[in-house]
Amino acid sequence: MANDGSQLTAAHGLLRARLAAHPFLTFEPSRKGQLTTYIAKLNEGLGGLDAAKAAFGDLKQLDKDLDRYLMRSRMSYWRLPPAKFASARSRFRISSPAENAVMELKIRSRRGVDEAQAKSCLPLVRRAAAQFPKDPFAQATLAEAEYDAGYFAEAEAAADRALAANPKSSTRSSTRRGPG
Repeated sequence: MANDGSQLTAAHGLLRARLAAHPFLTFEPSRKGQLTTYIAKLNEGLGGLDAAKAAFGDLKQLDKDLDRYLMRSRMSYWRLPPAKFASARSRFRISSPAENAVMELKIRSRRGVDEAQAKSCLPLVRRAAAQFPKDPFAQATLAEAEYDAGYFAEAEAAADRALAANPKSSTRSSTRRGPG
């Protein structure tokens, strides 16, 4: 594939986006709340460009404002002393085979799908979850996919399997919902 400049433009855009997200959109008063709006629009399923336009308005003006911000002799920052993080603890674990099998599909579903997308994704989720009929995560993912595709009885059955596998799971609130 010949480089017609689009790769360079895309890389430049990505770099500028990263610069904008940290600290420009955080500290510039005229842009307050726009990063949060942008992320919310992406989570609603809007494409990147549409989300950016909805959140930031005129993108050429955003680019000009970012240029001005980057040319400042001083940048804003937060000073966070190490003591602020002394109580922060992170726990990591290796994901289960069931989680590995359905995670990409769960993310796709959570990002938002219309009915046609849900129905085309459903066979993949069914195949993956069928390998783990007693795993609460796999069955909750299947329940969500069935629900999104409009198969409410199947969604309830998968949710019941998830709950039977782990009655204390938070699956109850995210999968036991009826149509409408």
